[in-house]
Amino acid sequence: MKALLLKDGYVLCKQLKFLLLALIIFCVMPGLSASAFSMIYVIMLPITTLSYDERSKWNQLSAMMPYTTRQIVVSKYLLGYIGAGAVALLSCISQVIFTRGTAEDLVVTVLMLPCVGAIILSVLLPVMIRLGTEKGRLAYILTVGLLAGISAGLEPGDLPTLQMHPMAVFPILLAITAVVNLLSIRLSIRFYEKQKA
Repeated sequence: MKALLLKDGYVLCKQLKFLLLALIIFCVMPGLSASAFSMIYVIMLPITTLSYDERSKWNQLSAMMPYTTRQIVVSKYLLGYIGAGAVALLSCISQVIFTRGTAEDLVVTVLMLPCVGAIILSVLLPVMIRLGTEKGRLAYILTVGLLAGISAGLEPGDLPTLQMHPMAVFPILLAITAVVNLLSIRLSIRFYEKQKA
C-alpha cells in the first residue's frame, strides 16, 4: 500500500509541480473560501492519478504485481484523505497566524471541510472507475452544472436554516462520511474488478 501511495505521489510531483505549489498558496490564504477551493482541488488529485494510470496502462502492469484490487482502490482513497487532512491542517495554521480565526472557523476548517471533501471523493471515484476518467469527467461536469443550476434558482428563504453549532453537526457529518465512504470503497472495488476482467 505504501508503495502505491509513493507511486502516485511521484507522479503528481513530477507532472503537477506548479499546480501543487498553487494549491499550497491557496491553503495558506486567509478565509474559508480559499480553504474550500483547496479542498475541492486536492480531492481531484486521486482522479488525476487514475487518468495517468489509464494512459500508462497501469491496470495491465498491476496485474503482474503482488497488489490486490482492494489495495489499488483503497490507495486512491487514502491519497485523497491524506491530501484533505494536509489542506485542513495548513488552512487551520494559516487562520490562526494571519486572521486569528474564531474557534468556530477552526472547527469548520479542521473538521467539516475534510468530511465534505471525503464525501465528494466517495461520489467521484466509483463514477471515474466505472466510466473511465474521460467519460467520468463529463458526468461530473454535468452533475455539478445541474446542482449549480438548481441552487441558482433557489431563493435564500426556500431552504430551512438550522441554528446548530458546528460541533453539534460534526458527529452526524462524520457518521455520514464514514458510511458513504465504506459503501463507495466496496462499489469502487467491484467496478475495478469488472474493468480488469
